[in-house]
Amino acid sequence: MKIFDNLISPAYYMNPERIEFKKEQYYSSLVVAQVFAILFIVAEAILVIILNYPHKQNMELGYIYRNYLYAAIIFVQILFLLLIRINNPKQPENITFYHQVLVIGDTLFLLCWAAALSSVDQLIHGDISVYIIGCFTVAASMRLFPIQSLLVFATSFLVFISGVVHFQTDPARLTAHYVNGSLLVIMALVVSLILYRMRARDFSSRKAVEEQKAEMERRVIERTADLAAANEELKAEVIERKTAEEKMAYFSLHDALTGLYNRTFFEQEMRRLSDNRMGKVGLIMCDVDGLKLINDSMGHDNGDSLLVATANLIKKCFRSSDIVARVGGDEFAVLLPNCSAELLENAYNRLQKSANQSELSWQGLPLSLSIGTALRTDPSVPLTEIYKEADNNMYRQKLYRSQSARSAIVQTLMKALEARDFITEGHAERLQVMVADLGNKLGLTERNIVDLRLFAQFHDIGKVGLPDRILFKPKPLTQEERKEMQRHSEIGHRIALSAPDLVHIADWILKHHEWWNGSGYPLGLVRYDIPLECRILSVADAYDAMTSNRPYRHAISKEEAIAELKRCSGIQFDPFVLEQFIEMLEEHQKDESSAS
Repeated sequence: MKIFDNLISPAYYMNPERIEFKKEQYYSSLVVAQVFAILFIVAEAILVIILNYPHKQNMELGYIYRNYLYAAIIFVQILFLLLIRINNPKQPENITFYHQVLVIGDTLFLLCWAAALSSVDQLIHGDISVYIIGCFTVAASMRLFPIQSLLVFATSFLVFISGVVHFQTDPARLTAHYVNGSLLVIMALVVSLILYRMRARDFSSRKAVEEQKAEMERRVIERTADLAAANEELKAEVIERKTAEEKMAYFSLHDALTGLYNRTFFEQEMRRLSDNRMGKVGLIMCDVDGLKLINDSMGHDNGDSLLVATANLIKKCFRSSDIVARVGGDEFAVLLPNCSAELLENAYNRLQKSANQSELSWQGLPLSLSIGTALRTDPSVPLTEIYKEADNNMYRQKLYRSQSARSAIVQTLMKALEARDFITEGHAERLQVMVADLGNKLGLTERNIVDLRLFAQFHDIGKVGLPDRILFKPKPLTQEERKEMQRHSEIGHRIALSAPDLVHIADWILKHHEWWNGSGYPLGLVRYDIPLECRILSVADAYDAMTSNRPYRHAISKEEAIAELKRCSGIQFDPFVLEQFIEMLEEHQKDESSAS
């Protein structure tokens, strides 16, 4: 039942391997059939000529039938070859149903022809050798399938029996032909089935080997790809490690920020020059003035940028044989081998001139360097002593340059603050007027009012260290941005401490955002712990901020601003100072009305 199910199943006939096997068998059979056709045409033509030359009169009936059969096979084989030429397949994949019909038809004709010829031959000389040869030749060479073999052999046997019955009158011989013909067909069919089975097994084994080979090749390719990938990864890792080692070697002797040599390399060169007993060696020490102030006011990123600009400036001023290194946070050192006093003096002047040139100032800030030099003329003197001498000379210059350098930086920051004031449309000027008027109302001295005006002008100087994305943001600040904004009072405090003109208001700058109830920043002071000047500025600053346009909102009316100030009385503002401020505004309003 299972075999029957397989035979009627479409999947059985559409199996790719079965189709491939089928085409191979037909292709081989077609090749053999063409060879047989050529042999039969040549052989039968020769036999016709030999057997009929010279021409015989009154030829027996058996010979006449045999001649007809010779002529028939010559004609059919020529026709077969012509049909093959119409569509001759070059390989098994080209086999079609047309070729299958030709193979089966030609095989059936050959066996039936052999059966007919033997039925005639047994009448002439009593044997059926042609049929025997034909059956076993077809069984051995033509690769038919079992059903096809059964059909071909059965049909040829019927032709053989029909011919024998027609031509043989001897009952004994007739019986012998029945038996011999049946045995012959059965044996040939068995041989055909055995060979078919062997060919099928051989095909299956070959396909299994091919599949195993393909699988092995696939695995080899995959393994090769894996090995190639692993090799690439290993190469990448080696390159990465080599790069990392080169970077480590580089940064072990170079400063990561400026790219100059570091202190380690500088000290190695000092020892090398000392050991070589090289005669005259010059040494220059440089220190960037005001770097701490820039770091505190504008952030360490800006301070680092200043150091990089300074390093590039120093490096351009010296020979390629000179050793330029960063030996400290804001300190640079230069070793000049084979140096004379004149060369050292020229190098010093060249460096000082480059630092003093206004066009080489960094982002508007004056680039100021304190420079010290020393020269070793005696090889017996250690270079460490020369280093100390140059460092001391630099320090002495720094003592009288540092204050002026800080002052210059503060003045530059003040100008930057004034340039930014255009955003608030003259906020600092209006604030100076208001705090001065309120100070007069509160009875402050003239000197205090002058300080108060200065405080109003520079209370937000710390904002020069804030990025524009926060300072001019049109939307409300985030929590992180608000924390960064609140740092401006501390930055301003440090800047004021560095400027002689602002030292006396530095404490006010630090505390000008404290609230009456203690919820301000940065110290959380309450009530009278907050300086009066800060309490005055707080009220005036809030009023002007509300009545002026800002990037994040539009101005409100004076009445709305006063109402908001009253709401925050005792919370953000000193109630007494606020009361005096409102009275001052009302007085100004009355004066304006009287004047109009």
